Amino acid sequence: TKVIIPNTTYKNAVNMFNAQNYDGAISAFSTLNGFKDSDDYLYHSKYQKAVMLMDSGDFDNAISAFADLADYADAASLQQEAAYKKASTLLDSERWDEAISTFSSLGQYEDAQQRILECYYKQGESYGEQGALVEAAACFESAKDFSDAQQRALECYYKQGESYGEQGALVE
Repeated sequence: TKVIIPNTTYKNAVNMFNAQNYDGAISAFSTLNGFKDSDDYLYHSKYQKAVMLMDSGDFDNAISAFADLADYADAASLQQEAAYKKASTLLDSERWDEAISTFSSLGQYEDAQQRILECYYKQGESYGEQGALVEAAACFESAKDFSDAQQRALECYYKQGESYGEQGALVE
């Protein structure tokens, strides 16, 4: 009976893995203490769960799951990919500061540095639409050489100056 119990648990765990029930597979393989190739299956289950999380848009949990896998397969690369996708989603949702922070954490990964400039540029556009010209100009300046950011910053300063002039708020 000593061999039957781990063998049955192992077969059930493999079936769960094959059915993409990674939580169940992880739980079952964790109890097998290296029986057969259960440790390999355990790591592969965790890896596949992380991929599934990333593919479903659960980027925070995917990033954490890939981090827990450390040097397993290409987990480190996929951790960066998940963070990049998270930052892109934040950018699309106009959550500028979070997007900038997440892209910044990626260093030289892909075009993360360019995407930071894009965040500042789009944030500048948003501030400009709201009439917050000083904030818009600061964002456009932070966007450096992205698109026409420097020209847009100057336009904001010019419009702000015009506004002061119209209000009679010029300072000598």
